This record gives sequence, structure tokens and C-alpha cells, in this order.
Amino acid sequence: MAPLYPWQYIYHQLPLPSISSISTDLGGKTIIVTGANTGLGLEAARHLARMGPRKLILACRDAHLGKQAVWDIRDDTGYEPECWLLDLASFESVREFAERFEQEGGGRLDILIENAAVLFPTYETSEDGWETMLKVNYLGTAHLALRLLPFLLAAPADPGARLVVVTHYWLYDRGAMLSERILETLNDEERCRQWGTMPMRYGATKLMSLLFTLSLSSRLARLQPPTALTANTVNPGFCHSSLTRHMAHPLLSAVKYVWARSTEAGSRTLVHAALAPELRGVSGVYLSSCQVRKPGDFVASEEGKQAGEKLWVETLEVLFKGDPGLQEVLKACGLEQD
Repeated sequence: MAPLYPWQYIYHQLPLPSISSISTDLGGKTIIVTGANTGLGLEAARHLARMGPRKLILACRDAHLGKQAVWDIRDDTGYEPECWLLDLASFESVREFAERFEQEGGGRLDILIENAAVLFPTYETSEDGWETMLKVNYLGTAHLALRLLPFLLAAPADPGARLVVVTHYWLYDRGAMLSERILETLNDEERCRQWGTMPMRYGATKLMSLLFTLSLSSRLARLQPPTALTANTVNPGFCHSSLTRHMAHPLLSAVKYVWARSTEAGSRTLVHAALAPELRGVSGVYLSSCQVRKPGDFVASEEGKQAGEKLWVETLEVLFKGDPGLQEVLKACGLEQD
């Protein structure tokens, strides 16, 4: 999944298009950005606010930080977004967020940018008993996308709604991805506490999000009547953000200083994936530096395809257990567990 050589890494850090090249009028559009109180999510929301959407929702776990983000964007752009609480570590919180959107969202969702993520160096668990990075970065992200699917499908076909899932190109746990029960393997406490496991966890969760998005995209393509909803993943590159705040290291700081994109620059990749006209009708692709790229040899391999199908089935099993109502939501959308 990752660029393997230094020159490939440098290439993925090249300058990006200006925001003005993809700016458009978002009047009448409803947008959700997760993890929007800081970092790439905040800067992406700031760009989108300047384009005047009907409703811009900052989905944040911390109410205080979310309100600060609202004030920051309002003072900078004159547009006041809304802050809604969302904790991706909780099945209940995701369900409540979707139920609130059903009541207050206006019946449709034009853009969902799933940016929220956490990065911890050690083993921690969520209230639902899942390793926290696995729960937030993958299960919670997949859960939210599926819970909001009816509203994405309800958006007008012209130009069509967009689901944008932020991924990356880091190392992953190959052994876990080839196991029969991927999520169970990754959630095993003994395995998580083995040396060298947790440093690969962030990359594993991002790879799973990519595989999930590909699986969802392939199923959307089979819906009848056809849908204009697209589902893509985007790699923002190595950026200055608070994501690595729990992993302070002199070498990491030095690499950040030399190579990392600014937070604003990295956020352009998210906005590009959400708005670029050349991506209209394009689904199931991996974007890096605002261009469609090959996601990696594993994803395209037969092993990767098999892992993606196993992961889809296992993910739905877990989500249906944590949120029994989700099964009816997917049936209403024409998606069944297969």
C-alpha cells in the first residue's frame, strides 16, 4: 500500500493544486466532515465554508474543541457551521448521530468526508471492547458511512453525492489481513501486546478502510435503479497535524520539519476528492496528490481481493451486533450481507 522507495515518497509530497482551481458554489449542499475540530478536517471544513453550503456539520468527539472550531471558521470566513457530537469509538454515538441527521439533516447528504482518526503507541480499548484504533479508524468509520447511506443515496443524481474516506500509505499487518477472522485477529489483546504490533495498527486500519470502501463501491455499482453516489479513498500525504502527538520522537519531528505538508495543503486533497469535476461518476479509486493512483500491490492481488470480501462480511456481522437497526437500514438501501 505504501510507496516503498524514497523517490516515491518524495513524489507523493509534491505541490498540490490551489483550492481556487476546485472551488465551487455549494449553495443547497449538505456536508459532514468528521474530525473537523483540528488538523486536516478543520482546514477542509474552512475551505468548504467559504463556498457557502446550506449546512456544514463538524462531527467532533469533544464539544468544547468543536465549538472552538465553529468560532474559528466563523471568524475567518463569515460562515457559521454546526458542531455535532460524534464518538466513533461508540456504536451508540454513531447511531444517535445518524438518527439526529434523519431529524435535522434535511433528508439528504451531498458530501461525507470521513477524516477522523486516532494514533496510539500502546494498546487501549474502547467502551465497546475493541482496540481503540481499530474501533475509531475502521469500525466506527464504516458504521457511520453505512448509517448515513440512505441520505447519501437521496442526494440529487446531478452531480451525485460523494463519500470520501481518508486513508494512508503506511505499513500494515499482513498476517492479520490473511487470517480467517481479520477483525478478531486484530482485536486479540495478546497479539496487540506483542512487540511491533501496534506501530503497524494505524496502517492496518487505513488499509481496511480502503478495502471496505472498494467493497462498498462495487455494491453501489450493482444497485437498481443505478445510483450516482461515489465512494473513494484519499491519501493526504505526510502532513503537519496533531495525529502523532502521542508519538513524540526527535526523528519524527525532523522528518516532519523537512517533508511534511502544511495542514492547509494536506486538506486540499480532501476537498479535491469531494469536489473535483473530473471525479464525477468515478468510484472505487484511491487518490494521492489529487490524482488517481494504484493503491498498492496487495490491494490489487487475489489475496487482497479475498481479504476485502472477508472483511466486508465480518464487518457487517460486528456492526449488526453493535447496532441491530443497521441491518434494516441496509436492506432499505438495497444492500444485503453477502
